[in-house]
Amino acid sequence: MANETFEVPAPEMPEEAPDYYVEQSTAIRELEIKMWHNIGKTLAEVDNLEPYAKEMKKHVSELKAAVEFFKKYPDFDSIPFDKASSWGKIKKDLGLSEKRERKSLKAIINEKLLKNQKEFELTGDVYIKGKLDEDKELLNENE
Repeated sequence: MANETFEVPAPEMPEEAPDYYVEQSTAIRELEIKMWHNIGKTLAEVDNLEPYAKEMKKHVSELKAAVEFFKKYPDFDSIPFDKASSWGKIKKDLGLSEKRERKSLKAIINEKLLKNQKEFELTGDVYIKGKLDEDKELLNENE
């Protein structure tokens, strides 16, 4: 995969900064939308997106949204893009935005604690014991 570098010229005058910010923010969002369009194009014929989602550390629904987005707009230039466009807005407009339940901090720490408990029981590793103690302390602080 080729590494691309993007030249981003700086504004020359202080009064240009606000317009510069809008231009660059818009360019970044357009680049992200193009990225998801290309991912959708690449995965359009794939039946099982799970391995790709895992490899990319993305939720499978994100990849499904990219595929649906590509199928709706196979020609990138036909996408109705403006300064307010974003990947999140596009997913919402296509009805592909999904609210995922977020775990509470307590639930995350509990999972970590159980994992560390099992590992400590198996190995007796003092480093893991320290992590286990830290998890218990964090749980006590958040009660």
